[in-house]
Amino acid sequence: MKTSLLTALRNFRPREGLYPLENFITEAFAWLLINREGFGRFYLSKVRHRMELDAVAIDRPIEWTTRLNLRGVFPDLVAVVGGATYYIFEHKVWSPLHHNQLANYRGAAESEYGPENYHLILVTGGRHQFDQEPDLALCWHEIHGWISEWLAHKECEPDPLFEDFQALLESEGMGPPAPISHESILAYKPAMTLEPNLLSLVQRAAHHGWKERFPLLAPDPKLPWHRSLPGGQDPWGRIGINLAGEIDNWIPGCFLGFLLDPTDHCIEWLRPETPDFSIILCANPVIRPNYHESETFTDLIQALPLHLQAACPEFQFLDHFATCDLPNRWHPIHIRMPMVELFRGTKTADEQYQRFIEYSSRVLSCIENLPEFRAFRIALMETQAISFATS
Repeated sequence: MKTSLLTALRNFRPREGLYPLENFITEAFAWLLINREGFGRFYLSKVRHRMELDAVAIDRPIEWTTRLNLRGVFPDLVAVVGGATYYIFEHKVWSPLHHNQLANYRGAAESEYGPENYHLILVTGGRHQFDQEPDLALCWHEIHGWISEWLAHKECEPDPLFEDFQALLESEGMGPPAPISHESILAYKPAMTLEPNLLSLVQRAAHHGWKERFPLLAPDPKLPWHRSLPGGQDPWGRIGINLAGEIDNWIPGCFLGFLLDPTDHCIEWLRPETPDFSIILCANPVIRPNYHESETFTDLIQALPLHLQAACPEFQFLDHFATCDLPNRWHPIHIRMPMVELFRGTKTADEQYQRFIEYSSRVLSCIENLPEFRAFRIALMETQAISFATS
């Protein structure tokens, strides 16, 4: 039912357990969705597109409700399309989700609507608040951009209320991100603990016994190798463990850990908001300049992704020679996943340590047991031996 804007905003009055600003923004946004029907359909179409659902136009009636009592839980906004499909929105400004908040919504929605008839969408001030596995997570600044897109449409009449709502988002640091963004300021103090905690994890993991479990990824005692000291951020933007390799003797080198700054490695993170957890295979182009043109390397990069897909489907295989015009020849192979996915669902340091060991071991086992890796390693060792004999 359509109401006046001021009547709608009366609903935001402070109540116990509620955040007035979040209610205010929700009621103002809901008023636009209800009273500007074309924009309401446009918004849901954008949501469906981001969830990779059918991109058909929404031509059925849409009913929007704020603070709906859904079996004792109260999502901020619910859209019912054609009386059959339910879009449940939880809106956050800069506050965190309550414990199991989205899980409680899921339980209520599945009981009320059925597991196939609803979608759960989280809207927050920043990406660092994305949590509890909604069907879709959005930032308010993305909605700000969608409003601009809607207003730029040639069939839209000028509407100062949309601009007022955008100004409200901007005033709360949720407009287009500035160079020094509201989100980065709020996230600064929590982020200060990230590197020390990662360092503590890899220092503990360095004593796991990798050499005994994966001897082919450890230094060959017949060559003048020296195992790199583990547990520290190196000059190349990483925190992790060098399982094998000094710069002049990789056969191949193997790094295990976190790529906090991908600049030196000439790549971009899998997700722009989270560093990579990576196993990086390294080679020495000074000793063997054309190793990447060898048959053994070609065989390796063809076989390894297939084995990883079967054994470690969470990881992405990156062949830097195939994806970059100016590849980093020292670090040709990255096997990686977003750090946030590695630790998803963990709550304690022990759980995170066990997750690190489990996922690392699966990948290393896949590499070491691959005949094509063994052949590539033998080829590198032969080249190294020749190099040492002639030096």
